[in-house]
Amino acid sequence: MSHVARMDLGGVSVDVICDAVADHPRPLADAFPGAPAAGWEAVREQFPQTVGADGRWRFGTHVLLVRTDAACVLVDAGVGPAGSAAAGWLQVAGTLDEDLGALGLTPEDVDLVVLTHLHQDHVGWLVAPGTGRPRFARARHVVSGAEWASVQGDARPAHVRDTLGPVEAAGQLDVDGSLVAGMRLLPLPGHTPGHAGVLVEGDQRRLLFGGDAFNHPLQLADPGVPSLADRDRAQAIATRRELLARAESLTVLGAHLPGAFWPGHG
Repeated sequence: MSHVARMDLGGVSVDVICDAVADHPRPLADAFPGAPAAGWEAVREQFPQTVGADGRWRFGTHVLLVRTDAACVLVDAGVGPAGSAAAGWLQVAGTLDEDLGALGLTPEDVDLVVLTHLHQDHVGWLVAPGTGRPRFARARHVVSGAEWASVQGDARPAHVRDTLGPVEAAGQLDVDGSLVAGMRLLPLPGHTPGHAGVLVEGDQRRLLFGGDAFNHPLQLADPGVPSLADRDRAQAIATRRELLARAESLTVLGAHLPGAFWPGHG
């Protein structure tokens, strides 16, 4: 399965699933404004898989499947199927359904869905196509209170209404809810007001899925490089610097950082 990489944290298994790889509509230099030209030359040499057609930013969208003795947890819900909002602007559909099936799972096996934030490419699989019903029919869906508050009233985008609306109507939305033993939300604001990472602790290792705190390897070398999509750039930079200071004791993954589990880049 080229879409999946497995990690064993000790009593907790984590499958990192690449839902889709796409070229961003904007060139790399526009997506990450202010980066020095020399930095992009190094990127092209060290991370050629992040350079797409016409110099555009090529990125994967990753979700986690965390399995403990007590629960099966999905972290983020990816791009989604053809017809989803993210699949439209990225011009590629996700493969999460296929990947779950290859792991011997169905959406009904998922007990909990945790959302790092509510951008289109993180909520795409929440609703079953053609039904208007939650795809993960048995699962609680957890999002931070700050993130949920930021999309209320006139601030609610259409894609949030279309994906989280059915989840809320079904009584499956748990704002600021607890996760499961060995997992917790970690506030990582800046990319969005309530952006959060998910800390997963096993008997032997700890992993932090940082969502969109880091979007490109260049930001690991220079956390001061902003992302165009960061709502509060100063806060996002501060968050990245704080994360780097803690990274020695953690395995840190990002929703869009490249990895060996990218199809065709293993």
